Amino acid sequence: MATSLQNQQAVFQEALAHYLISMARTVEVSVNRALSALLGRSDDGTEQSPGQIFLLEPRINEMEMVIDDHAVRMLRDGRLAPEEIRQVVATLKITNDLERMGDLAVNIAERVISLAEMSDRLKIACVFDEKTCTVSTDGNTPVTPITYGTLPQS
Repeated sequence: MATSLQNQQAVFQEALAHYLISMARTVEVSVNRALSALLGRSDDGTEQSPGQIFLLEPRINEMEMVIDDHAVRMLRDGRLAPEEIRQVVATLKITNDLERMGDLAVNIAERVISLAEMSDRLKIACVFDEKTCTVSTDGNTPVTPITYGTLPQS
């Protein structure tokens, strides 16, 4: 028969797992939106706005803090079995990685906005062809990347 303390620990562990799953889903949405904005489309064919990604970032950061607080509270109790301690520590590591992925999605969104502004200023619309993985200005003229050695020496 399980004691009330064991039941309480099981509830805390399950809550931690649910927090982690919720954070992972939110990060997945953020990364998918960032990639869709970068490619200029969404699953239903409409244009994806990179601004939506910025709205998810505070939520992801808050979820990381909630999970960290919950995990520290569980570890501070000192009643966890070694396997449970490993699960809590793994959760902390995963949470850190998920938060970083959310930050990278924001970075992609910032670059999408920057590239759109640059395209407006230069009056050039670049198109990415997924089949050939090339970028062109009008579908015909390829855009070559600027790399070391491709710029003329001065």
